[in-house]
Amino acid sequence: DEPTIRVLTRLHVIEGEIDDFEATRASLEHHIPKARGIEFTEGMIPFAAEICTPDVPKCPICPLKADCPTGIELLARAKAKPEKPKGK
Repeated sequence: DEPTIRVLTRLHVIEGEIDDFEATRASLEHHIPKARGIEFTEGMIPFAAEICTPDVPKCPICPLKADCPTGIELLARAKAKPEKPKGK
């Protein structure tokens, strides 16, 4: 599903556009055993909805932030931004 694809793309488990969903699913079986696929997807749905959201992911509270290339990049950018003065 789209939320799972979003998370796996941000984690760089999936790279590039997905042209063949079945081929992508087959390649994921190297990481997630077929027998645990439903359990993985059921866990991914709330994670994608609550933490790895589409527009503004909540990287600071993400349990995967140390291993997620996208989270590492977003957190570094946020840290590098100068803070705006308050009240101006």
